[in-house]
Amino acid sequence: MQALIAGELQAVGVGGNPIVLASAAGAEVKVVLSFNNVLPYEIFAAPKERDSIRRIADLKGKRVGISRRGAESESIIRLLLKRAKINPEDVSYLQVGGSGERLAALEKGAIDATAMSLPLNLEARRLGFPLIATVVKDNMDWLHTALAMNQNYIDKEARTAESIIRAIMEATEFGIKNRELTKKVISKYLKLQDEAILQGAYQYFREFYARDFRPSQQGIRNILEEIAVSRPDTRGFDSQAIINLALIEIAEKNTSR
Repeated sequence: MQALIAGELQAVGVGGNPIVLASAAGAEVKVVLSFNNVLPYEIFAAPKERDSIRRIADLKGKRVGISRRGAESESIIRLLLKRAKINPEDVSYLQVGGSGERLAALEKGAIDATAMSLPLNLEARRLGFPLIATVVKDNMDWLHTALAMNQNYIDKEARTAESIIRAIMEATEFGIKNRELTKKVISKYLKLQDEAILQGAYQYFREFYARDFRPSQQGIRNILEEIAVSRPDTRGFDSQAIINLALIEIAEKNTSR
């Protein structure tokens, strides 16, 4: 996100939290396309905590691995703790890194629990990590993964920006219709070989990707509600302010011709 704001990148695939935070802070970043509008997370405990962590409420006083503060991997834990009537501040949040790093930290016992999204949650299941909660089937509205661009880039390079959007839309449609090739792509870039995990990853792609590519307004509002706890300055921010659907609409017109 910092590289996008600085103009070092033209487009970024990123979670909704950093886009909302950046926009609320005054950056001219826009959500131009949504990949996923639900939170597909499962919460796993470290093997050594199998007996002491059996449910979300047991995370009180424990070390939870997240990618970084304010990220979805923290938000989902905080949401589930509040559901369980536990103060989210009663948990220690350790910034570990991406899903792969968190899984390694969990295996080593450097953290007591973490949230894993599809498809790497399937790897955690295969490895036998204790599963303590899941929201995969809850369809919890959230801007989980989106494509962001600077408004300045959209204005100056509209044709190239629209081409990026159209390529993603066409590739998504191709991927949905071509299961085996899509599984090979997933295997290559996520370094996964297990057939069951690859099949699960493909099903996630089919079931959870937003077919109309529109971001969920309620999902953005849910992010704002959560981050406002630690960032009161975001209260009252207009969820519509970070969305620019002009490129999708142009791409759809060009594709239909």
